[in-house]
Amino acid sequence: MVRFCLARNWRDRGLYSTKLDPDVLAGRLKVRPIVMAVVLAFLSSRDSYERFAKTRGLIRATVRADVCTVLGALRQVVPVSLPDKNEAAFLAQEAITRFGTKIASGLILDGTLTSARFLAGSPGDSRSRHGLAEVNSMVCVDIFGRIRAVHTTYGCRNDSRAAAEAPWIDQLHSLGYPALCDAGFGVGLVPACLPMMRVKTEMRIDGGTALNKNIGKVRYFIENIFGRIKQRFPRLEALRCREAVEDAAVIELAVRLWNLMQPPSVYDPSVSYKDISYPKLDPCARLELKELWRELIARECLRGEPTTARGAGAGSSGGAGERQRRARGGRSGRAGGGGRRGGIRGVGGVGDTGGG
Repeated sequence: MVRFCLARNWRDRGLYSTKLDPDVLAGRLKVRPIVMAVVLAFLSSRDSYERFAKTRGLIRATVRADVCTVLGALRQVVPVSLPDKNEAAFLAQEAITRFGTKIASGLILDGTLTSARFLAGSPGDSRSRHGLAEVNSMVCVDIFGRIRAVHTTYGCRNDSRAAAEAPWIDQLHSLGYPALCDAGFGVGLVPACLPMMRVKTEMRIDGGTALNKNIGKVRYFIENIFGRIKQRFPRLEALRCREAVEDAAVIELAVRLWNLMQPPSVYDPSVSYKDISYPKLDPCARLELKELWRELIARECLRGEPTTARGAGAGSSGGAGERQRRARGGRSGRAGGGGRRGGIRGVGGVGDTGGG
């Protein structure tokens, strides 16, 4: 394997990213500056491995080796994991203070599609709703801009199915602080996720509009994260790897590098924060119970009561919820299972051990 020799004009040859300083990052990760410069230039490019290496006087094996080196160093330094219950309580209180929401949750969940042109030969799995070869990355972020978990799957899977197949969805179930989602997520993911209500449901439910407004106060934040990380790493808009496992590795590399550049966390694990989680609900409960669980939160948003004063459990019922259960006639459903079966060759879920 040929190693590119460091010369005076190495920055002029396209091996230097103007958005980041490779010398500073190389010192934090304890890798060679030239290796860090190659990786940053690769993340700032939309070319394939072959074209990127050819235009910069390298070979493809060198670029792949540098990507693997930096990714291995990031895994040792930058954790990507869901919060534990105490940190989730801290995030919920910060969300109430910073955004003025009445929903106790500081986590947001959404999916974003990324072009994966070289996966077009796969048997239909990579075709998204746009009819293009894309991958769907399910991302969970907190209100401080840190990415807490990522699950990469094929573009044909919608957000509800992709979230149900994420290997960390069971941990979200156990927190008691649901991740806020848009209306594209099904209610079957409750209590791990708290989706917004669709227009017809919003008009029928007491507090449906208030619920959507309170979720919208926080949920827009993840759209800003998607825009900023794709602007900083244009590679995420044009994956050009020939294997799905390489695309997933590039996404993980950008995610961990993004977390590395965020300000230090203000969370103090030695402080015990007040538990304001929602009532526990079995992930395999009937669908009408999950809808009632969301209706109870909607009524809290409508009344404007503090989220810490909850007198009703998940099994209590109100007038609107009772009428809906009669209309549904006892329909039931189950939440989608976890596991890695939906990921790209078993490497789709990015989440280190921790939390829970």
